[in-house]
Amino acid sequence: MLRLWGSKPTELALGQEFRLRNAGATGIVGQKLGEGGQGAVYLCDVGGRQLALKWYHPHVIQIDGTLRARIERLISEEPPDKRFLFPIDLATIADRAEFGYVMPVVSGDRRPFSDIQEAGPKRLVLSLETWATVCYEIAESFQNLHTRGLCYQDINFGGFFIDPIRGGVLICDPDNITVEGLLGGVLGARGFMAPEVVRGEAIPSSRTDLYSMAVLFFWALFGWHPLHGRQHAAIGARTAETLTAFYKTLPAFIFDPADDSNRPPGDDPFFVWLGARWAAMPAGLRDLFTRSFTRGIRDPDERVVELEWRAAMARLRDAVARCPACSFEVPLEPAAPGASQPTCSSCGAAVARPIRMTLGRYLVPMLPTRQLFAHHVDGTAAITLRDSVATVDVHPTDEAIVGLRNLTPAPWQGRTGDGKAVVVVPGRTIRIVDGLGIDFGRREGLVAAADQASKSAA
Repeated sequence: MLRLWGSKPTELALGQEFRLRNAGATGIVGQKLGEGGQGAVYLCDVGGRQLALKWYHPHVIQIDGTLRARIERLISEEPPDKRFLFPIDLATIADRAEFGYVMPVVSGDRRPFSDIQEAGPKRLVLSLETWATVCYEIAESFQNLHTRGLCYQDINFGGFFIDPIRGGVLICDPDNITVEGLLGGVLGARGFMAPEVVRGEAIPSSRTDLYSMAVLFFWALFGWHPLHGRQHAAIGARTAETLTAFYKTLPAFIFDPADDSNRPPGDDPFFVWLGARWAAMPAGLRDLFTRSFTRGIRDPDERVVELEWRAAMARLRDAVARCPACSFEVPLEPAAPGASQPTCSSCGAAVARPIRMTLGRYLVPMLPTRQLFAHHVDGTAAITLRDSVATVDVHPTDEAIVGLRNLTPAPWQGRTGDGKAVVVVPGRTIRIVDGLGIDFGRREGLVAAADQASKSAA
């Protein structure tokens, strides 16, 4: 990270006592979990409760005159949502000028986002559906943060822990969160900083957060940096100076439709996969990334906002199929029931779509445990992944039969494939078959049968 200070490690001894300012309780320092430019993080025990203690290096406190005030403000406030690991209380040690804070411990089943850069079995590999959920959760959290008039200032790999099964997110490192227009303790992380910050023309803000978030999302879905093409590969010695100079030049987006000067370098199998992944993505999502790294790289007002990302990621997570020939993940687009099967952008094979319901711009496979949310059935509803309005259930005696259960307080009007009118009262389930149509009140959903796996691609 490009911080406003240097870094000098400071150790706390195992068993060291510290005191919490507000609670008046005493804590005991446990094992060290990690260390960064600002300080170190330790496990600790406070009255039998296991917490994490972040303890700042002395020189950080000396240089960053607003640090303590920022931490105290965060302690006094509720976090924007439960995904932010805000400080719980200020920690001090008698006769020492340093301080720190305690916060919740991240459970061991969470994976750091930074593991996406690891090699081999340590690499964080998630399904496209799970990555879309991760991006949705991050976008929603930062929308909540920015709505409060705050900015994070330092979005990068190191700030996130991921539930690799469900895609849930925890956001740590809140130290630099500050009021819009004020500088915290960092400028950002190299590769994530907005160009105007790299060039020294602006300080971090909610608009620069949007740029950093777009870089993070590109990494999530593609496993690569959006600007690291042939121009980046041509850099000789990759030093802090040469990399900073590279980002200052506003290099072309690797998939810029109007400028191919910085395409992925070479025909390495990964870059072949990268091109196929880009081609497979829904056009609307590709447009958001293109805008982020063409117009948005030059004009902060052109950057993609959180609500746009939420809508795109919600659609992406709904419908992803796997190629039967090569297992490549293929996002499915809403289409008329009779539309031709999609083809795999990696190997060209036809990809069979499961039985599915199209609801406006959304397509949802009608597979066990799938859920519908308010935005699926009501075009005016806020996009959310909480409080489902319907769920796909399996018949208790025949797993081949699935049905859609009404979880709302209002009945649905429906019609079967042969045109018979039906009413689905609250709490009841209707069998999901080809041609089933349901009027949810503000939007109608239509079911299409699964494609035959042997069907040829159009």
